Amino acid sequence: MRSASEGIIRLEEDAQNNLQRYKAVQQELEDCNREMETLGKSLYESNTKVQRLTVQIESSQNEIAFLREEQDGDKIRIGDLESELKTYRLALQSEKDKTKELEERLAEERHQREVVGNREKQEVQRIINELNREASAAKEEVRKL
Repeated sequence: MRSASEGIIRLEEDAQNNLQRYKAVQQELEDCNREMETLGKSLYESNTKVQRLTVQIESSQNEIAFLREEQDGDKIRIGDLESELKTYRLALQSEKDKTKELEERLAEERHQREVVGNREKQEVQRIINELNREASAAKEEVRKL
């Protein structure tokens, strides 16, 4: 009987231990379920963020591609403008050279005109002086007569 009584006590202790173990496992299961639920929400939020960031990355990549195309176009336009500027500078220098040449020719022509004008004035003055001498001589002859 003693041994039956000891067996019953052991069974009761085992049952008590099993019950405590069951409650501990059940509590651990509830904790794990809560943690899984929290992790599930966190995973959902992370996936949502990843999708949003993926869309932003695609948008940014498209914008980068667009800006690179514009930059390439700008480089071409800059090259064209630099070429035009060089052409205009050459044309400007050519026009400056022509202007300088024309100014030199104009100055030379003015100088020649002045020289010719002075000669003509001297010639006219000489003729006037000669005529004045002739007139004076004629007056002198008229006076003598």
